[in-house]
Amino acid sequence: MIVIARDDFEEWLANPVTEALMRGLQRAEAQIEQTWLAVSLDGGVCDAIELSKMRERRTVYREIRAMTNQKLEEMNNDD
Repeated sequence: MIVIARDDFEEWLANPVTEALMRGLQRAEAQIEQTWLAVSLDGGVCDAIELSKMRERRTVYREIRAMTNQKLEEMNNDD
């Protein structure tokens, strides 16, 4: 059973590399949103598959940024 202490998780979040990762994910989300708006509102080509891929990437980026030590434990431990 994997146990991740909250302090250890917060230390990991405060690591400069982790902070850079989180900033990068946030920037990628913003880029996806800008692209989505450009395609939707500015008359770009609206490909349903591409829009779906963008939506899923944004969802994954948000899930990573919302990760907690408890969620990480749940992902790594059998019920």
